[in-house]
Amino acid sequence: MRKLEGKVVSKGVKVGIVAARFNEIIVNKLVGGAVDGLVRHDVSEDDIDIAWVPGAFEIPLIAKKMAGTGRYDAVICLGAVIRGATSHYDIVCNECAKGVAAVGMESGIPVLNGVLTCDTIEQAIERAGSKDIDIAWVPGAFEIPLIAKKMAGTGRYDAVICLGAVIRGATSHYDIVCNECAKGVAAVGMESGIPVLNGVLTCDTIEQAIERAGSKAGNKGYECACGAIEMVNLIKEIEA
Repeated sequence: MRKLEGKVVSKGVKVGIVAARFNEIIVNKLVGGAVDGLVRHDVSEDDIDIAWVPGAFEIPLIAKKMAGTGRYDAVICLGAVIRGATSHYDIVCNECAKGVAAVGMESGIPVLNGVLTCDTIEQAIERAGSKDIDIAWVPGAFEIPLIAKKMAGTGRYDAVICLGAVIRGATSHYDIVCNECAKGVAAVGMESGIPVLNGVLTCDTIEQAIERAGSKAGNKGYECACGAIEMVNLIKEIEA
């Protein structure tokens, strides 16, 4: 009997990675893990190419292009799709999975599907190996500064990101909550000495909030995540 199995020895292997920018804070972790795993198994970083695409839906096309060049021994597809309130999640997940599988069958080289399909952001964080990210939920924006202060005071975090959405109503409650939240978050940052980023949306309408949560006006959460990393690294340079 002849037994055939692959060996995890990779000298001379060239690998292409297709990564989706949507939910990039999660996907960056996946990319880092993939590159680390390849390098640990003797793949040279010079033999790893990464192509970034807008989202998971676009992954199969670029995977096909990379596989078709003949330059790669394998292609790895990475992304993160998180369920929302519509059927868009199911469409993207299904088409991405079908496309990636088809590329593998047509190209004759391994095309691996590392696209996360999760119901919640917490599931995605866990599956991206990000155990160093903790999320604390509070009733509303008014309560954010207190919990941010508690988290910053533990000494366990290099940065704290505050996220929420306050939408103007018919009374002055909107102004009170916005002002107190902003003052509190700013105070926590100054007192704790670590970056405390204010990603709390303060909008006149629900439409404005939706835009700023990831459509026309960008994604405030993503901006804060990038800002937190930048600030942490800057502080480390200053204190070095």
